[in-house]
Amino acid sequence: MGLLRTNPTSSSPTPSSEPVPAHDLAVWEEFAALIDEVRRRANEHPLADLAGFYREVLAGCLDALGAVSAATWMRTEHNVSMLVQVGGGTPSAAEAAHRQRLIASALEAIPPRCQDSPAESGWGSVPVVEALDEARQHAVVVAIRVPSAPVDPSYPITLIEVLLTAGHQPALYEAAGRLMAEVAEAAAWFEARRHTSGLEQQVHQLTELATLPIDLAGDPRLEPTAMRIASEVRRRLNADRVAVLIASGSTPRVLALSGSDRIDHRGATAVAWNRLAQSTSDTPLDWPNDESTITPELADEFERCRDATHAQRVRIAPLGVGTATSEGGTDRPIGWLIVEDFADALPNATEHRLATIAAVVAPMLQTAQSVSTGPVRRLLERMRGSAVGLLIATGLVIAGGLALALVPVEHTITLEGELSPIMKRGVFSPCDATVVATHVASGERVARGDLLIELSDPQSLVQLQELEGRVETLARQRAAAETLRVSGDRRRADSVERLRLAADEQRLASQLEAAQAQRDLVLSERERLRVISPLEGIVTTWRPAEALAGRPVPRGHQLLTIADDQGAWQIELQAPDDRAGLVRDALARQPASRPLRVAFESAGAEGEASWGVLTTLAPAAAVEVDRFGVERRFVAMIVTPNDPLQPLSTGKAIPGLSVRAQVYCGQRSLAYVALHDAWQLITTWFWL
Repeated sequence: MGLLRTNPTSSSPTPSSEPVPAHDLAVWEEFAALIDEVRRRANEHPLADLAGFYREVLAGCLDALGAVSAATWMRTEHNVSMLVQVGGGTPSAAEAAHRQRLIASALEAIPPRCQDSPAESGWGSVPVVEALDEARQHAVVVAIRVPSAPVDPSYPITLIEVLLTAGHQPALYEAAGRLMAEVAEAAAWFEARRHTSGLEQQVHQLTELATLPIDLAGDPRLEPTAMRIASEVRRRLNADRVAVLIASGSTPRVLALSGSDRIDHRGATAVAWNRLAQSTSDTPLDWPNDESTITPELADEFERCRDATHAQRVRIAPLGVGTATSEGGTDRPIGWLIVEDFADALPNATEHRLATIAAVVAPMLQTAQSVSTGPVRRLLERMRGSAVGLLIATGLVIAGGLALALVPVEHTITLEGELSPIMKRGVFSPCDATVVATHVASGERVARGDLLIELSDPQSLVQLQELEGRVETLARQRAAAETLRVSGDRRRADSVERLRLAADEQRLASQLEAAQAQRDLVLSERERLRVISPLEGIVTTWRPAEALAGRPVPRGHQLLTIADDQGAWQIELQAPDDRAGLVRDALARQPASRPLRVAFESAGAEGEASWGVLTTLAPAAAVEVDRFGVERRFVAMIVTPNDPLQPLSTGKAIPGLSVRAQVYCGQRSLAYVALHDAWQLITTWFWL
């Protein structure tokens, strides 16, 4: 109905001793319903939808007051800006300036008092009612502020502005101001809920940071401290994997990895992490979310890291900043945190916490580094120049040498590879053709005989059209010859003529049969242009539609790979050629009835090791060139799991999922295990 649409000449909007007109009662009932609705929405509306809440409140005020327009303003530390507007058009420059002044007046109307004192009427929402333009509009502005909020100029304040038509009694505008004060008081509860929710999040984050040093307390040595840092950071950031690197000499070194107590420092993953840490600056980086601010060289390092680890998102933060140098710069950080997410690359609520956590754990890592290296250095200083120290050192060296030579330990080799179904088939092009359409995507399940790809061969189409024309021509010629022969028989032509006609008919029939056979052959060849699945399984080729769209392919070119993920699985490992020799030596020493044991775990499931046996070792090395042009030589190995792996639907076995495996190569001396790389170099040098 609307306050200003019911009785524009009424002098009092409130009930008096005289009977109240029915339309006035309806207006006040509408006001009461509006206040109740605002209170209900303030208690139930989602806190994240600030604009939506005020849009609904303004719409109700617009209807209840019969106003021209309504708007919500937000005052922050730097400026006052409009959040939501309902109704009305774009104001003129003079109107905009006047409205800005009214907003400032409403802010000044908030009484300066202790916000922890009992709430006063209206919670400081004193309405400002002023003529914006005497010929056209009046404005009502109320400010919303939470009683429990801090008295701080930087704290946001919300204001509601309503524009009313001119020409009514002042009492009506005052009533509108009182109504908007009630609306502001009801809406303040929504702001209080938002304030409380923000405080709870801040308290939770501060509690997490406060308890981090307590959770990291324990063994003061460097490696255990780094392992605790990796595990706690992974839990607090809800990440898939966290690595801790330390500055060791001229190159970084991986010190700890969450969920794993063994690190292959020569593996592709560790090498990629080391290169990334060596290339980054002293500020936290997030790839690919910081792609616009990262140099091309650093972007290549992030891509190499993602290729090696199969992570969708990689974040890196330096641990501490070194001391100032004589050149005016600073030393390199003492270490780095690398955080990986395998599910998605989108930023989340933990975005700003990585730098804060890095600042907290950096001193602990530096202290652990000092504890690990300090006593050894002090002991060496004391032993220098002392006869007793020399004897002790000699005895320790002899004892250590005997232990290295006589103590047997298990020799393991860490390799990397991927999961793969045993049954998989390649889909090849049947002829030289062009890809017209791809009907499947990566990871899609297909049945045997499903259409995968449609090819186009213009040459076979031309050949088919020529054969169709030849068949049609020969069919007409044969029919004409047959008609001529039959009519000749009726005229009783001589025997020579009849034989000639019969021979022509027979020749045309043979040519027609041959042309039809050629046409059927071309049709069957063209039917093969509709490439179908040879078995039931899933498509393992990455993004086939993008890779094959409109592309000419030669005969025999592999288009797709289909894998039967419901059958048996295997692990395909790739061993560098120098490590493959160690595996061959172990196989030669091991009885044929006892294959080499292999422990493996997949990416994202660190700590959940499974067991298998080495069943196949390639007789020769293969060469692979990555997309950066780097050549890599390796020997392929096949590991069969002891227990069947669960299918793709459970998320445990995914074709191509990265696997880290440890091949147990039997017992060797401690010296051989610790120094086998140097031992191999020495034996090779003597053999040469």
